[in-house]
Amino acid sequence: MDLNTLFFPKLSRHPKYMYHSNNGDFYAASNYQSNYDIIAENCKHRCVYCDATEKECGGERFSLDHFRPKDIFVNKFNGILLRHPYNLHLSCQKCNVLKSKDWQGCQITIDGYSYALGKGYVDRFQKDILKYMYVQENGRIAITESNIGYAQNPAKYMIERLHLNRPNRVYLRQQRVIKQLSRKIDSLLAKLTAETIQACDEGHRTPAKSMKRIAKIETQRDKFRAIVT
Repeated sequence: MDLNTLFFPKLSRHPKYMYHSNNGDFYAASNYQSNYDIIAENCKHRCVYCDATEKECGGERFSLDHFRPKDIFVNKFNGILLRHPYNLHLSCQKCNVLKSKDWQGCQITIDGYSYALGKGYVDRFQKDILKYMYVQENGRIAITESNIGYAQNPAKYMIERLHLNRPNRVYLRQQRVIKQLSRKIDSLLAKLTAETIQACDEGHRTPAKSMKRIAKIETQRDKFRAIVT
């Protein structure tokens, strides 16, 4: 199973005008509802840090994290980063609190580097996080052994600072893997049922034996469907 298809999908933004209010300005940072819906969609309704989904967390709304923190950038660049939609990322409450106003990146330019010397945060809208970290089969996040260059991989810093391997998040990832595996098994069992029916229609298996086999297969399918739902 390719776990890369289950975790940390690539993210992209809508054009800037889609975040504008009726008068053509960005929605104010205080206009939570208007910002939330579109940014949650950008982030695929997942925390950009731990990858938990809103659904996995009981359907509760997450937080809008200022990637470049308000406390640091409030008086820089005319305060644009306080309301610019591209600086808002979806974050679960725990990751948002743990990150808080921590910033290890550039403060001189509006879009400077977000990590350096192994400290800081990967901007999910700029870089593929799977080049920095990945999810193991046991649900724990590990550091990718690749050459990131001079800036050095900040994955270890992120994992430790944001407690990305806290028990609840590891459990959620394990559940996601189990459900995906259950879906694949269910698909294989459905194929067996179809093949059994075809064999019966073609006279290669008696109706009685076919029904008995199908009953056993469907019993197993019910078990795996219960896991998925």
